[in-house]
Amino acid sequence: MNAPVVIAIAVIVVVFAGLAYAAFAVTRRIAREDEDVRFFDALKVRGALPPSPGDPAAMRAGAQALRRCLACSAKRACDLRLVTGSWPALREICPNQAYIDSLPTL
Repeated sequence: MNAPVVIAIAVIVVVFAGLAYAAFAVTRRIAREDEDVRFFDALKVRGALPPSPGDPAAMRAGAQALRRCLACSAKRACDLRLVTGSWPALREICPNQAYIDSLPTL
């Protein structure tokens, strides 16, 4: 084999190894979480209503937001900001801030 082919194969192997590690790290973080989901607490702090169960598109968007919350790496910071009850402070770090801001409030 010539050098460009060997280099291309090496690059592909490195990329796939990186992707596999990233998938493993996210799965491990989600799997070891036995805590309450902070998503619903964030809704309460904002005063937002959860999505309507009769609307499939709204439920799909809510499920995506819940998955983002589960995969979030800022859980400790989130806990500290949830205690204050301040949505502006929480929305600075929340991956669901745009979704939660789009929901109707009480």
